[in-house]
Amino acid sequence: MTARQIVEKRLEAVASGNEQLINGWLLNYFYTPDAVAYSGDEIKIVPNCKLLIDIDSDAELDRWGMVLTEEQYKQLEGKTFQRADLSINKGHTKQEAKGHPVWQAELGDLLGLCTEMVFAEGKRGYGSEKAMSICLGKRQEKPMLHAFVLGGLGGGSGLFDKCNLDSINIYSEQYDDLNYFDNEAYLVGAIS
Repeated sequence: MTARQIVEKRLEAVASGNEQLINGWLLNYFYTPDAVAYSGDEIKIVPNCKLLIDIDSDAELDRWGMVLTEEQYKQLEGKTFQRADLSINKGHTKQEAKGHPVWQAELGDLLGLCTEMVFAEGKRGYGSEKAMSICLGKRQEKPMLHAFVLGGLGGGSGLFDKCNLDSINIYSEQYDDLNYFDNEAYLVGAIS
């Protein structure tokens, strides 16, 4: 499910008043097929990214993402931003979240309803005044593609680019004898 589809489910859950549904949809984190692509100081937001959905065992993975060619990066369809123009890696006020270009690219006309819901539920459950962060990794010299994770209410319902696409290499660095991960299955589970 895309971030937009998850937000639709969250709004439906809150409207239902069913605490079990509300907790299930609002408190959990969700892997999405939405992507953020990096190339130097440029950031591209790609909802429902076909390249990410179609990832296979031939993809070159490097830590948290997929290495792209310049051509692959250019062909990605999405909104493009300069890193310096974005408020990232911090919580936002309600007004900041409503005006954030990454949230606008991800949610479109649902952004207003989503923001009202996140801040109302966040204040009720956590006393939060800030939420809906956009957490992006460091500047990348070579083009990279990362999958977005939509955070739960306890994490401020932010968008995080930390979906681990390269679990084998990361875990192998930490644990030399760890070789039982099925990387392809992990990738499919992470983005389906």
